[in-house]
Amino acid sequence: MSKVIDLSNIIEMIDKESRTKEEYEILLDWAVQHDKVPELYYMTAEVYKLCAENHMAAAYNNLGACYYIGKGVEQDYVKAAQYYEMAADEGIIQAYNNLGYCYYYGRHQETNYRKAFEYFSLGAAIGNHGNCYYKFGDMYRDGLYVERNPKRPSDYTV
Repeated sequence: MSKVIDLSNIIEMIDKESRTKEEYEILLDWAVQHDKVPELYYMTAEVYKLCAENHMAAAYNNLGACYYIGKGVEQDYVKAAQYYEMAADEGIIQAYNNLGYCYYYGRHQETNYRKAFEYFSLGAAIGNHGNCYYKFGDMYRDGLYVERNPKRPSDYTV
């Protein structure tokens, strides 16, 4: 029951219409001051689960991140990748980057540089995602899936 009370106290502290870095900092400060950081992670994951059940695309990606890092839920790279896939299917640009990393490092299965390249390329081309450009360039520099070419990443177009 205390988790519900804590969550309602937190909700009272923020404007329900906006989602800003300042609000995150308020929540984290509150959690630290009250020695509730694990509970905050748990509650955050629970909120993302509810949002995902209601087909909120950004929640798929955020819940995937919870599973990827193991905050609020038990770490599970396979579940993380599944949620990232759902988010990517809905056009969430950050999910392209996250999936690229999953395949690049083989977190949820064996390394698959073709898939990593595909997702980093999509994130760069569709979303102009800076980290996707960076990893896209790394793959050319290191010759992963593509022919090695040490040019700067900015010399390429997707």
